[in-house]
Amino acid sequence: MNLLNENWLKELPEQMVTRLNAVNEFAVHRVCKRIKTIGELAEHDISAIKSAVQYAGADMDAIKKQLARAVNGINTDIEHIFDEVENANVEYLNPLYEYRGKTKLVAGAGYIHTLVKAVERRTKGIYRNLSDTHAIGFRVDGKTIPIRHTYINIIDRAIYLAQSGMVDYHTALRTVVNELSKSGLRRVDFESGYTRRLDSQARMNILEGVRQVNAEILAQAGEEFGADGVEISAHALCAPDHINIQGKQFSKKHFDMLQSKLKRPIGTLNCHHFATPIILGVSQPVYTADELLQLRKKSREKIEHEGKVFTRYEASQEQRKRETAIRYAKERRDALMASGDEMGAKAADKRAREMTRKYREFSAAAGLEPKPKRLR
Repeated sequence: MNLLNENWLKELPEQMVTRLNAVNEFAVHRVCKRIKTIGELAEHDISAIKSAVQYAGADMDAIKKQLARAVNGINTDIEHIFDEVENANVEYLNPLYEYRGKTKLVAGAGYIHTLVKAVERRTKGIYRNLSDTHAIGFRVDGKTIPIRHTYINIIDRAIYLAQSGMVDYHTALRTVVNELSKSGLRRVDFESGYTRRLDSQARMNILEGVRQVNAEILAQAGEEFGADGVEISAHALCAPDHINIQGKQFSKKHFDMLQSKLKRPIGTLNCHHFATPIILGVSQPVYTADELLQLRKKSREKIEHEGKVFTRYEASQEQRKRETAIRYAKERRDALMASGDEMGAKAADKRAREMTRKYREFSAAAGLEPKPKRLR
């Protein structure tokens, strides 16, 4: 396995993301189906409408069970991810150890295993209290509040509207259902106000953890086999701040100086590069000067679409934004359908289809491969 394969890295958290998306869908649909039930009750049946709130406990227990089930699966996912990372590092580094006449590394033992397990434990700790619904919430009406409070507020609103009969029930609730689906389940720090969707946080946590442990392993390995330099990994569609240094070799002193001057040091702040320890004059560069030139040209190449000009790199970022927007549009459609708002669901479905069509057109114009998996 190529340790520096960015596509491999991006795939690592996807099983976790799938689990969290399933919980998110369950929670949103549970609330929306309760809205539908209330809307179907007769206006005069006030006792039946008021009794609908009694289901809050059962609904919250069901959501909590889904979260607990997800946490168990996530722990297994994290173990598999970091086992894979450990094996990849051992496979990558052993030729360098062998060149220096050092004892080859073995997965499951030594400093690599210790470092990997330490980061694995920290990553698991992030999800330990995920089933505590006080730490999980939705952002609705401009505020992020715990699931239980969100649920009660929305159900109270639905009951009021069902009783009043003054406005079209589904039209009145469409905005709140839209906000509920757009928000998605979020991990919330109620002191700082920091909030992030669970699926986004999962990707961030795993990739940061993997990049961190890789950096620590590579640094220690360099010390052990006597590295006197580093080589920066390279990839297509590179961000402008790293485009002129990716793929190049530096002495350790030069690299440390470079890191101190970069606003976004290599390997931090969503940087996808690695600094691999090398032996100057012995380790052959992965990329030739001409190959690096071609990568730079591709990243900076301009494309025009619907009156806007993008570099290839900017186009790749725009593609990611559109993928996220389409996923959210589909979630909104499904939430509206679950709430019984067929008219709203049809409009949302039409919107999602149009966004998907434009996404494919944009990807073709930018020479980027569409990612159907990211639209689901």
